[in-house]
Amino acid sequence: MKEARGGGTTLDEPVRLLPQPSTVGAGHSVLFIPSLLWDVFVLGRMVEMLTNAKRREQAHRGFTLIEILVVIAIIGVLVALLLPAVQRARESARRSACKNKLKQLALALHAYHDSHRAFPSGVVTDGSGVCPTPMVGGAPWTVMLLPYMDQGSRYEDFNTTSGTYFGLYPGGGGSGNDQATNQLRANADFECPSDPNSDKRHGNMNYLGIMGGCANGSDAGCCTTSGFANRMGSKNGMFYNNSRTKMRDMVDGTTNVLMLGESRYVQVEEGSASLFATWASGFFLGTGPMYSTVVVISSPINSSALDPGNASTLDVMTRMTGSHHAGGAHHAMADGSVHFISEKMDMVIYRGLARRDDGEPVGGFEP
Repeated sequence: MKEARGGGTTLDEPVRLLPQPSTVGAGHSVLFIPSLLWDVFVLGRMVEMLTNAKRREQAHRGFTLIEILVVIAIIGVLVALLLPAVQRARESARRSACKNKLKQLALALHAYHDSHRAFPSGVVTDGSGVCPTPMVGGAPWTVMLLPYMDQGSRYEDFNTTSGTYFGLYPGGGGSGNDQATNQLRANADFECPSDPNSDKRHGNMNYLGIMGGCANGSDAGCCTTSGFANRMGSKNGMFYNNSRTKMRDMVDGTTNVLMLGESRYVQVEEGSASLFATWASGFFLGTGPMYSTVVVISSPINSSALDPGNASTLDVMTRMTGSHHAGGAHHAMADGSVHFISEKMDMVIYRGLARRDDGEPVGGFEP
């Protein structure tokens, strides 16, 4: 220590981090406390600098290849677990929408009946009989129902009195196909969202009127087209050639008679460009005459694997229902209720439900 000018003191050597015990005394207490605080400050700064350096090192350190692969694997597992759940949720929503569309059609048919005291004809032709050979095909039930589906303006586009309607495009309209332009326009109200063929490319049809129930063409009220044993017709149900059924005709009870059934088999252009149907098709008048918007309950639900988007289903679409929902298809009863019927349903009961007055099923229908 040296005496400084003005009576103060100065340090002639560096301050030790910890003063020597021999220098700590009564006369040095003033120096000891600042020295200790300085030592603590310096130590704190050193710790801070080391900590920041470590943080910077960690912040700039990249991921290793193994770490990246592990993250990718974890993401892949999560996607694999979540994707089926997402798909099931989407299908559930589509299935509910499909059921609701069928319900709206059933309610529209009831409104039509209230107005006309009868249900619309399955199809109108100038021929007679269950499997006719007419010369002119008129409007099907789907077109006649439009005003009761809030599609009155679209109904006005059709000529429902003297217009000619194709059954299968581009042929089969008898004396002409003057309604073809309107028939080819898609109508989403007749399309199930689960069907990949139901899109804006064409006017697909997923909801068919029930003609009746037949094990084969020789059953009462049933027939097949000459030379085409798989193209069926019937008149023991609700909708058929020039039909005019009424509520009172449902002798089995409206809860025991099928009115509409879901279908995945209506022919679209991609599977048969030379002959295909739409939601507004009438009766096909060409070789192998057949219905297009009505169906006979003859074969089990979903019993054909054919896809009308890549194959011909003309020999399938008039004798079975089906859907893209797992396990069965939706059906509307004559009372307007909609039920999902299993593809494993007993065929005797199923065909009995399609007939309006055969006394079947005994004991009623429980879906």
